[in-house]
Amino acid sequence: MKIATKIALGYGVLITLLLGVLVYQLVVISQSARRSEDLAAINFRAGVLTLQLIRDLDQIEEFTQKFFVTADPDYGAQVTATREAFSRTLGEIRLLRLSSAEAQELERLGAAWKEAVQAAQLPQPSGSRSPQGMQAALAGEMARLENLRAQTLGFLL
Repeated sequence: MKIATKIALGYGVLITLLLGVLVYQLVVISQSARRSEDLAAINFRAGVLTLQLIRDLDQIEEFTQKFFVTADPDYGAQVTATREAFSRTLGEIRLLRLSSAEAQELERLGAAWKEAVQAAQLPQPSGSRSPQGMQAALAGEMARLENLRAQTLGFLL
């Protein structure tokens, strides 16, 4: 075998190896790009749902204040419906693939939500409570909602 043939075969093997490495790198880069897109989609969805939670909290606060002032049962029904929407959205976020830190923060938010729902009591429309009692109950409810808002914003950031 001539030296020129040996050199040509050597270069052929080298070029084949380089092409193999190039193909491998392209596959790895493609997989990384797909994973990055998936993570971005998950992050985007979590952000949208968290903004939905904040909107729901705003509506709960608004309808609660209106209910405490007017004792209109329609506002009470809207508070209940918005609370259910908050719970559904929280459930949707739980279905996302989150990091362990995000999952822990979400669990804290879920626990705070459960506690707030158990503690929340809308006054009965009979008007049997004193104005001071109603004011204290409203202040307590607003404090719970503000705590939930802070935790929700903590999850968003």
